[in-house]
Amino acid sequence: MPKAKQVAVIPWRDRSGLQVLLIRKRKGGRWGIPKGHIHDKFFDYHKAAVEECHEEAGAEGRISRRFFGEFNYRRNGASHHVRVLTLRVKFLQPEYPEMEIRERSWFNLGDAAEMVGRKALRKLIMALPAWIAQQKPATKA
Repeated sequence: MPKAKQVAVIPWRDRSGLQVLLIRKRKGGRWGIPKGHIHDKFFDYHKAAVEECHEEAGAEGRISRRFFGEFNYRRNGASHHVRVLTLRVKFLQPEYPEMEIRERSWFNLGDAAEMVGRKALRKLIMALPAWIAQQKPATKA
């Protein structure tokens, strides 16, 4: 069986240090990041990531052009391949489509890495500062 294609997004902000916005079902469970399926090979990963981040976390901002990473996982006997983008959060909607079923919270990098369930996601979160630094244009001296 082929792997299901998914896109995920790590929403972040810099408020006296990097913070990551995590989500989880309101009934509890592991914290994670917004993600969803790519249903059609012509569907745009970037648009899907922005949509998932809005629906699941109410976050809006600037999506990365390049993929930050990827990981695989299995759930209910199915394999999933997830490509990960980042989103620098500029605004959090007070109300968002999935707010009745999902909660959101900001965490510093270390806490965020401890809170997520997947080891590959922990590694990506801890690699975020170096990746963000590479994305910024160099300033002239």
